Amino acid sequence: MTQLSPPNRKSYPIDLAYARDIMDGDLELLQEIVALFLFDCSDQVAALQAAATCGKGTDVKAKAHRLKCSLGNIGGWQAYNLAYEIELMGMRNDLSGVDECVFQLTAAMEDIVAFFAQPDWANQAKDWANFDEEQ
Repeated sequence: MTQLSPPNRKSYPIDLAYARDIMDGDLELLQEIVALFLFDCSDQVAALQAAATCGKGTDVKAKAHRLKCSLGNIGGWQAYNLAYEIELMGMRNDLSGVDECVFQLTAAMEDIVAFFAQPDWANQAKDWANFDEEQ
């Protein structure tokens, strides 16, 4: 799938068009998935940070994989890619550089949470769906 960006739009931490597509255009379902994501994401990040601190590659891999899957459900690609990098580090049991990646992932997650804290994010998702239909 080719990702298109509407003209004159700021960059979002979420691919709203993808998020709507994966939910088959069901905005209510997307809102439910986002609510579940927001409920669980800080615990997931904390668990990943703890696993990285302990230095166990298998735990890092498992925690990063879980977070990566959650991010894939909402189209949070920057954070998804960071979680994937961390997952690979854990898989290889080579955690050199994991602290920096976890730091970057945490910042990307904060951007996602801030985006969804906006009361009009769902309307923006509708706008992106309309943009896709016009293409």
